[in-house]
Amino acid sequence: MHNEESGDNQIHRLRQWRSGREPDQSLSFIKKLFDRQIARPHKKVAKLVALWEKHIPPELAARTALLSYSRGVLRVEVADSATLYQLDRLLRSGAEQQLRQAFTGSLRTIKLQLGPPERFGNGTDPTATPPQP
Repeated sequence: MHNEESGDNQIHRLRQWRSGREPDQSLSFIKKLFDRQIARPHKKVAKLVALWEKHIPPELAARTALLSYSRGVLRVEVADSATLYQLDRLLRSGAEQQLRQAFTGSLRTIKLQLGPPERFGNGTDPTATPPQP
């Protein structure tokens, strides 16, 4: 009978060892998913915003909105065509390269596009002079 009990114990231990752990029935997978899809990209975008404010003059930065960052492409919306032109010239003259060097992630290109004027205020150019009566 002693051999029977020790044999049962061995079989029980062997079953536990072979079957492994019980499957995780909790929602712990959500934390990994959240970190991968939300937390990490948010940190990169926050770094890009800080670098944008550092390397772009305030008068231009105020007329822009960083739309998205995906696969090394930063999409920037600009208030008007004059700002688009000024920003394009600035980026081509070395600001884009400075942003690439300062950013720890991959920044392949910066795409500029015109945005709706409502996003940047009342739709009028703040540098324009008011009409004379």
